[in-house]
Amino acid sequence: MRKQTLTDVRTPSSWRAEWATLHDDGRLTVEGQSLSRGADFFEHEWAFTLAPADIPALVAMLGGTDGDDPLALLETLFQAEARVDFRRLLDRHGVRFGFWSRIGD
Repeated sequence: MRKQTLTDVRTPSSWRAEWATLHDDGRLTVEGQSLSRGADFFEHEWAFTLAPADIPALVAMLGGTDGDDPLALLETLFQAEARVDFRRLLDRHGVRFGFWSRIGD
């Protein structure tokens, strides 16, 4: 299993982190968590899962070619963008994925 941090933004009142993991079984996950303090505490977690068969479409979407490291390509994308709407990007390019999210503490 290999993991790559994509985003880690901290302020006095919030924290947002996203990371990608290439699992031993071949699937790739992009997960995130956002925490904020204001009048109320807020927490949001999410995860995108791509099956091994869908990773070549992700690599192509990111401008890579067969054999390129999807974690490195994702790192480049997330460094170039202030905030990545990953779901919209996957949808726009027809990349299949599973999605999970949770809001709460």
